[in-house]
Formats: sequence, structure tokens, C-alpha cells
Amino acid sequence: MKQHLLSLHVVILVGVLSGEAVAQNGGKNTAVPRARTTVAKPAASAPVAAPARDSKAETFAIALAVSKEFRAKGLSGAQAGDAMRKRGRFSATDVAKALSGAGYNLRDVALGIKAYGVEDYSELAKALQQSEVNADAIARVGFVLFSESPAHVAQTLAACGFDVHTTAQALKENKSLTPEEMFRSLIDAYFPTQAIAAMKRLEMGDPIVLAKALQSSGVEPPQMTKLLKEAGFSPDEVAVGLKTLALSAALVASSLKEAGIYKVDVIARALRSAEFSHIEVIQALYALDVPTVEIIKIANGLRAGINNTVAGLRSVGKSDAQIAEALKAAGASDERIKSALADAKTADVKIYRSLETRDTNEKQPQPLTKKEPATPQAIAITMKSAGDSIDKIVTTLKSKKVSPNDVAVALDKAGFDRKATTSALIKARISARTLVEALQAIGLDHQKIAENLRSIGKNEKVILRTLLVSGLSYEQATKVLIDSGVSDGPIVVALKSLDRTETDIAKALQQSGSKYQKIASALKKSGSSHDGIASALQSIGVKHSEIAREMKALGYNHAQIASSLMAKGVSHVDTAQALKASRASFSEIAEALHNAGKSYDAIAEALKAVRATSAITVKALGEIGAKDENIAAALKSLGLNLLEITKAFRAQKRDYNSIAQTLKAASFEAADIAAAYKSLRVSPDTLVKAFKSANYDDITLVKSLKPFAVTNGKMAKLLKQAGVSHFDIAKGLVAAGQDHKSVAEALKSIGLSSKDIALAIKLSGFDQLSISQALKSVRASDTEIAIALRYSGYKREQTRQALLESGFSADRIKTVLKKAKY
Repeated sequence: MKQHLLSLHVVILVGVLSGEAVAQNGGKNTAVPRARTTVAKPAASAPVAAPARDSKAETFAIALAVSKEFRAKGLSGAQAGDAMRKRGRFSATDVAKALSGAGYNLRDVALGIKAYGVEDYSELAKALQQSEVNADAIARVGFVLFSESPAHVAQTLAACGFDVHTTAQALKENKSLTPEEMFRSLIDAYFPTQAIAAMKRLEMGDPIVLAKALQSSGVEPPQMTKLLKEAGFSPDEVAVGLKTLALSAALVASSLKEAGIYKVDVIARALRSAEFSHIEVIQALYALDVPTVEIIKIANGLRAGINNTVAGLRSVGKSDAQIAEALKAAGASDERIKSALADAKTADVKIYRSLETRDTNEKQPQPLTKKEPATPQAIAITMKSAGDSIDKIVTTLKSKKVSPNDVAVALDKAGFDRKATTSALIKARISARTLVEALQAIGLDHQKIAENLRSIGKNEKVILRTLLVSGLSYEQATKVLIDSGVSDGPIVVALKSLDRTETDIAKALQQSGSKYQKIASALKKSGSSHDGIASALQSIGVKHSEIAREMKALGYNHAQIASSLMAKGVSHVDTAQALKASRASFSEIAEALHNAGKSYDAIAEALKAVRATSAITVKALGEIGAKDENIAAALKSLGLNLLEITKAFRAQKRDYNSIAQTLKAASFEAADIAAAYKSLRVSPDTLVKAFKSANYDDITLVKSLKPFAVTNGKMAKLLKQAGVSHFDIAKGLVAAGQDHKSVAEALKSIGLSSKDIALAIKLSGFDQLSISQALKSVRASDTEIAIALRYSGYKREQTRQALLESGFSADRIKTVLKKAKY
């Protein structure tokens, strides 16, 4: 195929799926796909069209040619794809490019790839993308032909390498999505910062929408706040978004601070912008450890009013004396302070109330008085002594707006078991991050938290997610699980449930101290493919030989191991060495590489690298179906000379006849083959028989005997025994440089008459004088010479002249011509 076929461009996409052509690709970037998938090769049900040694360019050229053939015959895209599956082993990308180049529209191209055996939308999309189809068209295929969800389409486009903006535009063009639906789709495929940037570019980036979507994706408020801030939203806008999530002012404030907004007056203004009350703002500032005097000044700046300020300070447990002192330090007059403390009675919002009395038959707890403010610890101890359950105590404390940290501390001080505390906090529906912080407040580290969660029946997925949202990386969370007694298997399952790839999982487990053997075993038990396992082991630095040994131990065959290694860019030579390390035989190595699509030349190179002899290479290639001429060519590609190749075939019990046939088919020169045979001390008659079986012409047979230094007579005898006619023997001898006399001598030695010798010499290109001289040199009489010349078709005068010039007398010639019946 001509090379210009390979530069064929795909037609621009201009219409709807029913009539559109395939568009050129735009908008690739380096986005990292979330997950990796593998497409099984379609099984070919007919002989392979492309020879094993075709280059990629040649293979595509063949695919394009057959696609055009199918198009001309009126086959649909699906029919063409199915026919190509039966026709030969092309890649899905070859099929996509070829169908496009043949003029099929996008719908037909997609259906063709599907009929070829690629059922999964993600893999079909990759084939289209590699065929220079743009994101918009790939999305359209997903929605129209596969009814895919927006989230899966987004994930697929990301896996194809399209950047977030290109993907977002493709979703917008092909699906009517609400802002929340759009963001959910993008955040499942890209990093949150990328998804937020795309939403802003589409003018769909309302902070309320983004906050809700982030919360539903398990992002905790502090991280959410940081993401929104980094996306360019102001503290006020961020606070408004967080407020819609029913978060407390204190949690919003702490989230703003963790996101890097350290000025408390800015935080206070943001809370007011989100319509938190003045009292809630004061409570939030108090939770941030802002000094009371500064709280009063900030409240004044927000025009809270002194009554609200007093009420807010009372709500966090400040006594009137403490409030008065702070107001005075903030610049308030004594009269104003006294008035405010009196007027604010009606606005007094207390966090803690006295516990209600129970049935008169029960022991009555002591009421909590204003002089002795009820701390969370006091409430917990009092309720526990009254027989209340831990769940009721937590509910009571929550209703009084006690922070989860303080609730945990109160329960701990009240003497509750930490396992019970963990369970009660979970039942109270606090976030995972808040749970971790609360348990840390009572002295539990991450490992103890994980152990507690396991003890109350939480599975590894829940524990892992809890650790992650608390700020740990996947690697750190994995180590915590291992240290808390969880084995590799459940951890792998948990990590997979959170969309981590095999590579991510292997790195996390390795950093946690797991051996690669355990990692591989856990991945297999969790359902990972051999490709996924090999990729994972390679990513953590496991040597190719060790990967092969481990995969063999897991029950994978050599073909699967070879396929997995080469899919990750391992060369066929390195793959062969890895297979050898896993105790694969030379034949098994050859078969594995052959199944992976490697040419015979490449397989021979790999076998040489693992120290297979030439003879073993002949055997191994023959066992995978290589013809002897292919094997000879492969050995030649390794730099072996003809003698070495011949010896290799002889070592595998090939006879000289079949070797000659093989070497001829492999385009070796006959003279070189003869020289190799001579070096092996092959007899001349064996050589003739071998060359005759290889259908060499008779002249070549004669020339091939030249290195053997046999006499002309011996040569003629051998050729006669091989069935060569005396005419061809003569021609061969002449072609080999023999003169007419030598030819005559050779023919005479095999019993030919003078007449046959004369005719053979004539047919070899000699004239009547040469014939006469040649016959005279083999002691033919003058009469025999004259008869032979007449038999060869010469006239009386020609014969007379030849005899005369050969030295016979004129008188004798007259007599001889009469005897010859001239």
C-alpha cells in the first residue's frame, strides 16, 4: 500500500448522527483518567489477512482497503465491522480510522467498532478519539447510541485525555443538564478545582450549587471552603454557599479559617452576609478563641447592638461580671453597661438548661443553677447518674448546640466506653471528619479510631472513607488500616470501591509495608485482570522477571503474562527474559510472543536473548506454525550465515532435500547453498538430488557442482543419474565455463554416441567446426564425425569444410562424405 493512504484525514463532523461525518479531534490535554479498562481482542473466525510481519502502517492500509471494499458493496457500518472481525486482526483504532476513511458517517463508524467486538462505550470512545474524533462527537455517541449517564460520558472523555473544559462543553452541547447535574458529572471525572473552573467558564458556577454538589460527593466543609476560595469566590460567597448546607455558624467560621482566611472581622462579615444572626456570629467567634473584647468590637462594627452582644456572650457561658469588664475595656460607659445587662434579660439565649425532673419515684438529679453553669461534662455525668442512655445524652447535648468535640469529651469524662462513644457519635449523624476530630479530642489516634470503627461493625470502605475525609492521604489511610489489623484483600476491595486504580492501590499498599506478592494476590482476588496486576506491580518498581514469576504463581499462563508486560511497553526481548525467569520453556516463550502478535523475526531475536541455540529456535518457531522459509529468514535476521542456518536445520533432523527447498524459498543464492553443503562435506550426488528436489534448473545444477571440483565426466554422470538430459548437461557445462572439447569428453564418458554429442554441442551454441574438433578430441573417426554432423543438420559443404579445417585430407574427406551418405 502506498504511504499516502496513511495520511488520510477524517472528514469534518457537520450534522446529526444519522448523517454526519467523523470530526477531527480538538482539545486534548494531559488529564489523568480515573480508571483503566482493557478490551479483549476479538476472536478471528477466518484466516488472518495481514501477515505476521506487517508493520502498523501496512496493517492500517489493509484495513482501509477492505473498508472501502465493504463500502463499495453497500455494507452498513455494523456489517463492515463484523466482516473486518472475521477478516483479520486489526486494532479497534484501525477499524475506526479505516471506516472513517472509507466514507462511513460517525454513527456507522461507532456501530462498526461495536460489531468488531468492542461492546464497552469507554473502549469504543478511546478508539474514536485515537481516530481523531472530537469530544463533542464522542459524547453524542455515548448519549444517543449507548444511553450513557452524563457522569460516565464525562469519565470516558477524561480517560480519553480531553481536558475538563472540552468535556464540559461537550456535555452542554449534547445534554440538557442543570448546573448541579453538570457539576456532579464533572467532579466524578476530574479534580474538584478543575470541575469548578469549568463551571465558572460555563457561567454555571453558583457557589450554592457547587457547595451542595461537593457535599454530596463527600467533601468536608474545610476542604470545600478551600476549593471555592481557590476558584475565586469571596469569603461572603463561600459563606452563603455553606449556609445552604445547614452548617452552623461555628463550622462555617472554622472552615473559612482553615481555608486561609485568618482575619476574624472578614469571617464575621461573611457570616452576616450568609444571614447568620448576631448571636450565632458571636458564638462562632468565641469558638475561634477570639478574645472577648475583640468580639465586642467586631459586633459593634457589624451593628449588632449591645443587647445582642450581651446575649451572645451569655450564650457562650460568660458571666455578667465578665461581660461588664469586657464592655468597659471596649470603651462602653458604666451606665450603658448597666442598662444593657438589664435590658438584655429578654434576649438571653442560654445553651444549657436545667434538666427536667423525672417521675417522683425516680432519683431526682440536682438542677443546674445559673450560679453554677452547666458544663457539657456536668450534663453528661448528671444524666448518666440518672440512668439516661448515651444516645439520649448525645441528643440532649446536641440540642444545646454543644460541639461534637465537647460532646465526646463530656462522654469520656462521664466514664463511657470509647467504643460506645464512637457508636453514639455516629448515630448522631455527624460528618466523618467531625467524628475523627471528636475522637481525637479524647486522645484517640487514627489507628485507634479505625480499630473502634471495626469493633462496632463498620466495614473497611466506611473506615477508609472516614480516614480520608479527615485529611489523610490514601497512602496514610491504607497504612492505618494495615496497622489496625486489616489484611490486604479487604483494603484492596475498599480502595477499588473509591475508584482507585490498581496502580494507586499497589503504591498505597507498598508504602504501608506490604510485599508485592501479597499485593498481587489481593488484586487478583478482588477481580483485577492480568493486565491490571502487571501494571500495578510495574508501577511500584517490581522487576519484569519478578512480575512474571508472581503472575505464574497466581495461575496466569505465559501468553497472558507476555501480553500484560508488552501492553505496558516492555520490549519483546525483556518479556522473553522475564518469561524465562518464570521457568517458561523456549517453546512456551515463542508461543506467548506469537500470541501477542510478534513477528517470527522478533521471536527469534527474543529467543537468542534468552540463549536459545539456533537449532532450538528452529524447533520453537516450527511448533508455533512458522514455515521453514520463515524460520530461515528469521535466523538470517539474527546475523547467522548460511552455514549456521543449515546446521540449525540439520540439528532438527531436516534432510538436505528439504533444507535446499527451504533455503531457496528464503531467497538464498544457489551458489551459497552449494558452498554451505560443501562445508558440511555433503557428497556431490547428495547435492544434486537436493537441488533437483528444490526445482533448480539444470544449468544451476551444473554450476552448483563447481565448488566440489569433480571431473566433467563425474559431473555428467551425476547429472544423468538425477535425470538431467544430455542436452541440458552440455548447456550446463558450457554455462559453467567448459569448452566444446571438455563437453564432448564429459558426454562421451556417460556413453553418448558421436551423433548425440554433436547435437548436444550444437544446441549449446557451437558451430560445425567446434563440433568436428570436439569429436576428434574424443577419438571419433572421420566417418563418425561426418555422420554426426549430417545428423546435426549440417549440409555437405559445411561438413566438408569442418573436416578439412580439422586436419583431415581432401582425398579422405571425399570418401568419408560418401560413407556419410551425403
